[in-house]
Amino acid sequence: MPSPPRSPYPRVEEEERQPHKALTDERHGDPADNRPSSEPAGTALKGGEGGPPKTCGCQCESKKPRRDALDWLTFGVLVLTFIAVGIYAWFARVQAVANKDAANAATKAARVAARSAKTASRQLELSERPWVSAKVTMVGPFMFTPDRGGVLHLAVSLKNTGHSVALNVFERSKVFAGLPDEIPRWQAEWCEPLRHRTENEGIAGSVLFPGEESAETGEGTGIDPEEIASGLKRTTIAGKINMMLVTCIDYRFAFAPEHHQTRYAFFLGRPEPSGGWMAFFAPEGTPEGLTLIESFNGNSAD
Repeated sequence: MPSPPRSPYPRVEEEERQPHKALTDERHGDPADNRPSSEPAGTALKGGEGGPPKTCGCQCESKKPRRDALDWLTFGVLVLTFIAVGIYAWFARVQAVANKDAANAATKAARVAARSAKTASRQLELSERPWVSAKVTMVGPFMFTPDRGGVLHLAVSLKNTGHSVALNVFERSKVFAGLPDEIPRWQAEWCEPLRHRTENEGIAGSVLFPGEESAETGEGTGIDPEEIASGLKRTTIAGKINMMLVTCIDYRFAFAPEHHQTRYAFFLGRPEPSGGWMAFFAPEGTPEGLTLIESFNGNSAD
């Protein structure tokens, strides 16, 4: 009897069975596999889900070291930047402190230089400037009159004892009634306005050269009735007043615009044989023996 015809696809069926066989052979040939040979082939493929292992996890694992290196590089750059900024800030602060110290030193040097220049100028002024003094004497007696108050005639001479010319020299005197502690106020009222005068105000002064002494000039002064009445109100001895003469000399010199002054204060009193003097008089008639006595305060020169 003839044999049945062979299937036209025997090789294909055999090839379809080959992968399972090959996998089984491979599993049996793997020395690390300790499964018994009787374990089904499906179990051998467990975990692989019946197919080859996926490769995505391997690629992620291979990228992780590269990302860690980039993070470390970024961190290192930030640290280096922070250090650089800190160093720059430190140098900037040091430079600012140095600049401030230099500015302070320059300012201090400028002040010292200005002070030295001012001191030198002052020393030159004191050594080379004019100094004007006065000699004041009474001419005739002091007289009280009902309508004019008190009248006094003086003779005044001026002398320049300095080393340069005294310009616009002007002198005037005035009698005041009161107590010695009022001298500063009297001098402020009588002398200070002269500092602000100019040569065009009609109060022109003279010129005194170094060592020159002017001739004596007569000068009339006195005290008003109103001032006598005010002095009687403040006196310490009823009915009597204490009188004082204030003399002011105002001038300037060529190398300084400021005005300078010499000031004197005199008591109008009568010397006593036992020493001292009588300073209080009734404001009437002609007090006997009245003369000028230089005061112990109120004399100055600037």
